[in-house]
Amino acid sequence: LLSDEGMGYFNSAYTVYTFFYIISTAGVPKAISIMTSEAVSEGNYKRVNSIYKTASAIFITFGALITLLFALGSAPLSNIIGNSGALFTMIAIAPSIFFISAAGVIRGYFVGRLKFIPIAVSEVISGLFKLVLGLLFAYLSHKANLGLSLISAFTMLGTTLGALFGFLYLWICNKKQNKKDKAGQTYNKSGRFNINIARTLLKISIPITLTAAVGSISSLIDLVVIMRGLGKGGYSELQASILYGNYTTLAVPMLNLIGTLIAPISMVLLPLVSKNTVKYSSEAISEKLSTAIKVILFFTFPITLLFIFRPYEILSILFENSSAVMATPTLIILAPGILAMALLSLINTTLEGIGKTKIPLYSLIFGSIIKLCVTMILISNGSLGILGAPLGTTVSYFASFAFSAVYVAGFKGVRLGVFNGMISVLTASFSALLISSFLKRHLPSGSLFYIFELVIFGLIYLLIMVIINFKSIKRKILHQNAQKSSKGIIKMDEIA
Repeated sequence: LLSDEGMGYFNSAYTVYTFFYIISTAGVPKAISIMTSEAVSEGNYKRVNSIYKTASAIFITFGALITLLFALGSAPLSNIIGNSGALFTMIAIAPSIFFISAAGVIRGYFVGRLKFIPIAVSEVISGLFKLVLGLLFAYLSHKANLGLSLISAFTMLGTTLGALFGFLYLWICNKKQNKKDKAGQTYNKSGRFNINIARTLLKISIPITLTAAVGSISSLIDLVVIMRGLGKGGYSELQASILYGNYTTLAVPMLNLIGTLIAPISMVLLPLVSKNTVKYSSEAISEKLSTAIKVILFFTFPITLLFIFRPYEILSILFENSSAVMATPTLIILAPGILAMALLSLINTTLEGIGKTKIPLYSLIFGSIIKLCVTMILISNGSLGILGAPLGTTVSYFASFAFSAVYVAGFKGVRLGVFNGMISVLTASFSALLISSFLKRHLPSGSLFYIFELVIFGLIYLLIMVIINFKSIKRKILHQNAQKSSKGIIKMDEIA
């Protein structure tokens, strides 16, 4: 409905919006979940309520100010990035920052108490409304021949309404939870705004927010450098917007898809690591990080291979053939960065959980400097053009990963466990390749076959992991059975 030109407006506005969104929300849920998890592990439930009330007062107010700032600054911002057609789209998405800020406080509170179902349902509600309303508004405005800049704005309005409905669901869940707490014997102690808690929240959230903001700035680097770099290379604003729209609509979302697989693992890992940090246990933290890495490699490695060797086939399932052809080279170049991005996310989450919140910030700043240099040099090269952007992104992820990995590997005996996971993945990949090569002679080639290859890999990988970890799994089962016999329950961290 929007075409590559319209998606250029849409993604330009979304990239700028992401920066403001991260400033007002990125560190909030993590800071609240870390402090809530620590308070719960200490049995200080009055502090839990004080954390929630203090966070609400600070961050909802801040979210409202950022929303106002973004809405009023949309006109000059659209001119700065060199894409004036994105103005109305920026205005349409600005209110969502407030709703997401308010929802972020509740999300962090629920994560700290290991209550994930309300968060999951709210994300589904938000996503469905974004999808349905976004497509509906796009279709209606397209039929009304409003022009691509306005169609893009109406499409983005679906995102804002999705954020609203997601927040409303969380708000209702929180009200219900409060009633249960008051009726129970555990969370019935009152709490109030506390200035010391406010200082601690800001102390934790600011470095985490800056870390996330650096990642957003990295995307802004892409936006500004691509648009202006292509302009200097002889492309018109329209042509540059089309190239940027294709890259950010087809290739980049494939990378972001992996982020959606990493996010729930990181979300659970953070409070569990924080709980172990109260009474520091390097062995427990190492075990949880190593397990998370094995799980992430299970998803990311085969998808990386698929994006490298079957990029057009995957893109053509979702998009028009002409757009898929244009995006294929950029996806191939982005694919290796998936592994580095996934591992970096888990390692940085662990560092945040154990209180080393500045290290992820430094690692991403280092990666962003590398990205800026590489992208600027390559995109000005006439023979590479838009390919300079994915190259810069991939190099930056590996640089940031190396920075964080070197630090955490030497921190009080915390082990990454990457090597064993990679060996398992490589063995499974090689076995799956042999099997799929044999089956390809007898089965028709096509998109379904490539998905079938992933299923084969997954089954082999699971088998290998069970064999390698058989003793550990058996020990866990015996330990849990012993706990059931002695206490009648399994500890919450074991369930998680």
